[in-house]
Parts: sequence; C-alpha cells; structure tokens
Amino acid sequence: MKKWYSFGLIISLFVTVWQSFFYLGYINKAFLPSPLNILEVFFNKSFWLLFAIDLFTTFSNICIGVVIGYFIVYTLLIISFYSSFFAYFIRFINTILKYIPLPALIPIGILFFGLSSAVNIFLVALATFTILLQHNFSLIEKEEKAYEFVRISWVITPWQRFWKFLFPMSNYLGYRVIPTLIIWVLSIEVIVEMILGGKSGIGVRLLQFQQLYKTGELYSYLLLIIGITFLFELVIIQAFSRFIWDIKKATIWIILITLIFVSAGSYLSSFSFFSKKRVIVTYSATANLPLMVYIKKFNSLNFSLVQTGSGLQAMDTLQAGKADIAGFIDMPNALTGIEKNSKLRMVAQLVESPSSPSLFLIGKKVNSLDNLKGLENSIVGYYPNNSLIKSGLDFSLFKSGVNTSNITYTSSNDPLSLVQSIKTGFIESFLGPEPFVSDIENELGISRVNKDKSLVQGVGFKNLPLASLVIDTSKFSESEKKDVLDGINQSIDYIRNSTGSDGRANSELSSILKDYEINQKSVISKYQNYSEIDADETKKLIDLINLYDPNSALKSSTFDVSKYYIYP
Repeated sequence: MKKWYSFGLIISLFVTVWQSFFYLGYINKAFLPSPLNILEVFFNKSFWLLFAIDLFTTFSNICIGVVIGYFIVYTLLIISFYSSFFAYFIRFINTILKYIPLPALIPIGILFFGLSSAVNIFLVALATFTILLQHNFSLIEKEEKAYEFVRISWVITPWQRFWKFLFPMSNYLGYRVIPTLIIWVLSIEVIVEMILGGKSGIGVRLLQFQQLYKTGELYSYLLLIIGITFLFELVIIQAFSRFIWDIKKATIWIILITLIFVSAGSYLSSFSFFSKKRVIVTYSATANLPLMVYIKKFNSLNFSLVQTGSGLQAMDTLQAGKADIAGFIDMPNALTGIEKNSKLRMVAQLVESPSSPSLFLIGKKVNSLDNLKGLENSIVGYYPNNSLIKSGLDFSLFKSGVNTSNITYTSSNDPLSLVQSIKTGFIESFLGPEPFVSDIENELGISRVNKDKSLVQGVGFKNLPLASLVIDTSKFSESEKKDVLDGINQSIDYIRNSTGSDGRANSELSSILKDYEINQKSVISKYQNYSEIDADETKKLIDLINLYDPNSALKSSTFDVSKYYIYP
C-alpha cells in the first residue's frame, strides 16, 4: 500500500508541475498538451471508438503475421532435426539475418508486395521469423545448462514438456524474447501503417494526429499503447509459465479480452457490410474546406472523410483501393498518380489567380510587395505551400523572382516551429500558407505584404492550377460522378455566400470549421469549380514541374486532356 501511495504522490506532483508550466506559457501547446487536455480526450466517446477500430486493425495484422512467422520458423526447425544439411542452411540464414536491422526489412516487403495491406502481415511475419530464429540459435549451451537447473528446481509435468517444445518461450529462458518480440512487431506494424496510410490503424492515426497538431489525441494514443503493450506482455508471460489465478491476473485478462471484443465489434461495424459509407481521403484542412462542407451539407452518396498526412499518401491510399476519392491533392501528386492509374480522373480543381494568392509573405522589416529591401541581410523561414509541396515550385518561383540579395532561407516541414521562430526573433520573415500567416498577424500585429496579389506572378499563368479532386472512375456510375461534382460546386458556392467581405466565415460556416478544428481566424481561400479548368494551364504546369523536378514522368508534349479530366 505504501508503494502505491508513493507512486501516486510522484505522479500527482509531476502532473501538477506539468499543468503549471503549461499555464505559465513555458510549454508550447502545439508540441505538448496539458494534462487536462489529455483527460478531456479520454472522456470523448468518439476518441474511444476510433481507438478501438485502430487497435483491432493493428492487432489483427500483428496476430496473423506472428502466427505465420511462428509456423514457418518452427516448421523449418523441425525439418532441421532430421537433416544436418538443412540445419546448416538454417544456421546460415540466421547468421545473415543477425546483421540486418529489422527496420531495414521494410523496403523488402514493399518491393515484393507493393503498397498493399499484405506488406504489413509479411513484415510482421518476417520480424517474428527473424527474432525467434535468432533466439533459438543464441547461447544454446548456456540455455541447455540453465534449463537443466530449472528442470531440477521446478516440477515439470509432461504437458509442460510438450508446451515447451511447441512454445520455446514457455520456459523462463524464453521470457527475454517476449518483450523483444512485442516491441519489434508493434514497431514494424506502426511504421508500415504510417508509410502506407489507409482508413485505420495505430500508425495511420499517430501520423495523422502529429501532422494535424492534435497533440491531446496523440499523447493519449501513446499512453494507451504503452499501457496495453505492458498488459499484453504480462498476459503472455503468464500464459507460458506456471499459472496461478489471483485478482490482479484475472483483472488484466478481463480488461484485455473485453478490449479485444469491443475493438473487433467497432472494426466490423465500420465495414461497408454495416455501413454503406464511401471514403474521401484528404490531407490539408484549410485547402479542403469544400470537402468538409460537402460532407456536412451535400453528402448525397454517404461519404466519410479520412484525413492523412500528405498529398502523396492520399494518392497512394486512393491507388491502393482504400478510398474512392482523394482531394484536394496538390497538382504534381495528382497528375503523377493519374499517369500511373488509368482509372483515376480529376473532377474539380482549385487555382491561384493573380488576385487570389495561396502563398503569403509576412515580416517585421517589410510591408510592401513593391519594396522588398527589408529582406536584405535577413533570415526568411519558409514552409513549402501545400498546393505544390512535392517540388517546392511556389518557393522556387518566389525566390527566382526576388532581386533582393543576401537573403538566408531556412525551411521546415513543421510550420509551427517557424511561426514560433518569428515570434522569438530567430527569423525576421515567414513565407507560407494559411492558417499560419493569420496566426502571426493576430499575435504580432503585423500584416502580410500580398493580401490580394500572388507572389508567383510573371510565369505565364492566367490561373495557376494548385490542387484537384481525383476520383476512381471504376467505383462510380455516370450519375454518381455528376452528383459528386454538383455537390462540390454547391459547397464552393456555399463557402462564397457564407464569407463576408473581410474573408471571415458566418456562424454556420464557423461551426463547420470548428467541427474539423480549422483555425477560424484564417482567411478563407477563393475556390473555383470544374468549368474553369483550363487544359493549356495544366500543360504549362507540367513544363514548370519538369523545370524543377528533372525526374518527373510527366510530359506536356503527350498531354491528353481526356486522360486527366472527366469534364475537360
């Protein structure tokens, strides 16, 4: 009792100090949530439903992979008992695998299986095979001597002897491999889920929370995963040892069994057998406001919205058949994805016109686009604009168009760190998209230099194509395609009609922004529909992509409008 009292006291003091530092402003909420924020997340019903679905997705892949890996390794070991040559061959394989780090196996899985769900199971099976094989061939003499000692000390029944042969971790020497196996298979599965994306999975959600700056949910997930992993380790060790029931062990088993059944039920209920919802995968909250309005107000085909970490990941999810629509995806990734998959087409497009910028410049020493002398001898931090993030075209165009010398540019994939840097004075200017520019304006009281003027003018575009809505044509009838397009156009009109002259949303649109946790202070972009798509502008964009990305597979000389657009 005294031990638990001391532990509780230490935790209470730690949480109190943490919360105090948060209130005093010493902790940036973009990187670390407050304890109250985490507690609030734990009382959110939708969070637990999401976690249950993700847990079952990850857990099922791990279980299948571990069983396959286990079956293969012990089948080979049994064969090696009867063949000295095969035993030598297995030892040779073990010697090679011993020097290969497990994360290095991930490219091998992707090479053989591509971006399919089979990669997860294959890599978990391979990790299990590697760990158990190495465990069986390591320190054999020491294990035999140690086991002799244990055999004399313990009363071992015939059932336990058979169990030990079937499960080598059933003797105390195998306990050391249990934590190793759990940690590595979980790590491999989570990393692969982050790479492949998809509708659900712990890795998918962790990456999504990190990239959407949902730190409360992120740390809540991490705490739950650590706790559940610890409980699983205890349960597995108990299952493979002399098992004596007590209240503590029974409670752990009840918790885990209940969690597994609830997760399985939540996962199955998310399938189309129980729910007819189709999936739109997106990645940029601000750029995809039309989709969020569409889901809330014009969702005649019963779509659900899944957010992922990047345009590339969204397109990969669409190509892998895990989504029906991807949008609004940056043009380089959209064009490249359509080039690879003949079933994909664009149905709507966002563009940047000279009077409707998507990339903004804001700084302490510069207040006019016509006079950028204030940038001389200064540091400009830039975050590649989501619309053209693959090649950094927007930044490249800006940099090539600015005649000011002696500018030091520093980039970051974390825009919030750049916002923090300009607040602290480490950098003098910031180049990037919404909503980060609005954050700087509101907190520092300085204005952007190009409120209504594009920074990437002078490159021969009437309207620079930024992002597109890409649809898998094989999953929709002609009438359904039209329904999607009409719904998106209605959403764009709704945004325009719900936005004041100052670029702010009315109360109904603000409610939608709040539901999707979009910064409500940000200026809402001006969207344009499919009727304004210009094939000539797309050809110019392909030439521009090739200028900054020599490895691009896109060729404007062979550009076929019907290959890329449903409604050219």
